[in-house]
Amino acid sequence: MYELNTTSKTLTIIGLCLEIITVILLLILAFFLLSMPEVLKDAIRAEGLPDSQEALVFLILDIAGLAVMIWGFVLFVVFWVNLYLFSRLMLGKFTHAKAKSVLIYQAVWGGINIVTNQIVGIVYLVSAIMGLNKKEFESRE
Repeated sequence: MYELNTTSKTLTIIGLCLEIITVILLLILAFFLLSMPEVLKDAIRAEGLPDSQEALVFLILDIAGLAVMIWGFVLFVVFWVNLYLFSRLMLGKFTHAKAKSVLIYQAVWGGINIVTNQIVGIVYLVSAIMGLNKKEFESRE
């Protein structure tokens, strides 16, 4: 069975924590956009926009809220997948071959996260690279 080193475990835990914080903040933002407070609606109405433009602003805010909510739910599902895989990896439940696959997945997910959440992406990339560079992998291949 493969055992992650302490630094990789710590970075993975930090990444998971930051990932769930991101999900929570995205869902809060989506809720805010979809149920915009009357104060903001009044501020938009006070701009004196024509009715068609005012309706367009509210439509854009609704679409943005829906998009943020969908992204938040997608990241929520991915978080649970990551939590399952990475916790089993940290507990040493995988063989070397399976651990290598999970670490490659972690590196790919980190690379994808660079686009949207740079801190999580970097943390996952560094953790995966450190795990893949471990001497045990080098001696087994």
